[in-house]
Amino acid sequence: MRFFKRLLLKRTPKPSSHSTRKRTRQIKALKRAIQQFGARPAVSVKASNTGLPILSSHLLGLAETEERYGIILDALRPETANDAIDVNSPVLLILQKKGITVSFSVTIIEKQLKGDTPLYLTSLPSKIETEQLRKNYRAPVSKFRNIPVIINSAEHCNVKGRLENISQKGAGILISSSLREPFYPNEIITRLKISLPGEQAVQCQAVVKQFRKLIGTKKLLGIRFSSFSGDGESAIHKLLMDCQRHECEAKH
Repeated sequence: MRFFKRLLLKRTPKPSSHSTRKRTRQIKALKRAIQQFGARPAVSVKASNTGLPILSSHLLGLAETEERYGIILDALRPETANDAIDVNSPVLLILQKKGITVSFSVTIIEKQLKGDTPLYLTSLPSKIETEQLRKNYRAPVSKFRNIPVIINSAEHCNVKGRLENISQKGAGILISSSLREPFYPNEIITRLKISLPGEQAVQCQAVVKQFRKLIGTKKLLGIRFSSFSGDGESAIHKLLMDCQRHECEAKH
């Protein structure tokens, strides 16, 4: 830990070469990107070529010495992941807050132990990507999650479907079962239940915007939300952020 404290306390001298100036610009850009997330922000970590799930950690600070520079990361969670991550491991770091996603690829360049707890020093990112959740961002949910939906209206009772895509304002629902009657534009959905994984089901009302047949018995129902019960709207926003993070990971 003393090693990392020295890195945090000793600041970079004034640039005297092209490489040093470039490094200084990288650090300034990184500081601008992460300052909006506050002190010790939580960070998602995707380790390439390990088969590990998405890991979590905290960004402890930046090393800014003449000899060593980069990002200091806390121990990974779950703890067993620390055995699989070592020097030269490439990782993708993702920070998220209030609809903003910042991501960058780095490499683990040092691994130090504080007692039995590892701390990591990574390289500086060559590129920083910042994405803001668009007002009408439509997430391709079916690529990442299987989310069942139950639809009720005056004309339809307990129609089962699967969430195909979703935005803050509406959703596309894939229906595979046969229907006695099709859905009609402006039909009022009195109760829509979206069963999010690990969350309480979202209950809401909606209006049918479109209904069209696909291949075989499959149909796509497009709806616009009209009202939510409880914290349903917040749960949808959380799902959108989660999908955006998965899309960001898929790019890398």
